[in-house]
Amino acid sequence: MTAIRLHYVDDLGVKHSKKIAKADTMVGISKQNIVEVSLAQLCNMPVLRNLHITKNKVAAIDLSPLSSCRNLASLDLSDNRISLVDLSPLKPCKYLKRLSFAGNEISSMSLSPLSECLKLRELNLSRNELKSIDLRPLSKCRDLMTLDLSSNYLSRLNLSPLKKCRRLERLLLTGNDIEDIKLPLEDLPRLKEVIVDSHCAVQMNDWAYNEKQGKVTQNGSHKNLTFEPLLVPSIIDNSVMSHSSFLQLRGMLDKVSGSEHAYLEEAVGCIESGFLRAAVVMGWAGAVDRMQAKIAAVGFDKFNAISKIMKKKGGVYSQFDRAYSVKSLNAFRAKVSDRSLLMTLLYMEAIDVNQHDRLKHCYTLRNNSAHPGKAPIKEANVVSFFSDLVEIVYSNPALDN
Repeated sequence: MTAIRLHYVDDLGVKHSKKIAKADTMVGISKQNIVEVSLAQLCNMPVLRNLHITKNKVAAIDLSPLSSCRNLASLDLSDNRISLVDLSPLKPCKYLKRLSFAGNEISSMSLSPLSECLKLRELNLSRNELKSIDLRPLSKCRDLMTLDLSSNYLSRLNLSPLKKCRRLERLLLTGNDIEDIKLPLEDLPRLKEVIVDSHCAVQMNDWAYNEKQGKVTQNGSHKNLTFEPLLVPSIIDNSVMSHSSFLQLRGMLDKVSGSEHAYLEEAVGCIESGFLRAAVVMGWAGAVDRMQAKIAAVGFDKFNAISKIMKKKGGVYSQFDRAYSVKSLNAFRAKVSDRSLLMTLLYMEAIDVNQHDRLKHCYTLRNNSAHPGKAPIKEANVVSFFSDLVEIVYSNPALDN
């Protein structure tokens, strides 16, 4: 396996080199007294999902190499000594969900590049030296759930750009010099908690406050405003996935990278809105994309030859429909059924008999979801479905291509 190296210097001037496999999805260095670090070789890690360099002494960092890390989902540079950082290299990181610069020395930061990071869920800029911050770029981050600006030097803050962040759940503003804020409560149906300093006056719509069963409690120097989220009701089986199951599922899908990731992002969006049947259809599309890519990597001449053999076999291959003569991926997609695809992978020993049977169940659930019928699609069905796909397809080295 190809390896690259992450070079850094500690506070004694000693140079270090950390060996990293090119296929690694996680890179982390913590509590190593790092003062300088070069991310240059990370441009050779297109599958990198998580980069965490925390609790060190880094004063400056060039994020440019991360523009090649298109699958980056989490960047954590908290508890360093960074005073200035350019977020522009993060524009191509379309799947970035978590960004933290908490506990640094940043006095100003442009969030403009984050307008390209449409999947951003958590932004933590707490414990810095920010005197002002323009939140307008975050209006494009419709999936934002947590914004932490606590323990800075902010005296004014315009929250109106957050009106479009309708999934926002937590807003932390304590430890600043803000005298008053206008909270667009009526536009934030999922907001659960706002924490401000006790002296901060919060202006908000009375109707929205009452509708969301708002409560204000004093906690020392802090003032906590809590709300009951106004969940958007599901139109499918009257079921919205529980928070714990969603986190379990999100954790599974975050492990997946590659071309099929876009399908899974759409599936997650469907789940968040309660559209479980649609999520199953999109999840299966992503799995089929991975399995078809395996056939393409093996070669269509080999597939054609295998199909002739399977057509004559009985047993588990008895339903293989016919011998094929395809020459391209487009032709394969147009002519070969998903059932035949599964039998081909079984014959190639990319999956075993048990895995084949489980994937047949997944395929059945996909068909149940895509066509009218009385069979319910519930939370447990969806979690089990994606668990099988992640373990049997997405995490299966035999299906790498």
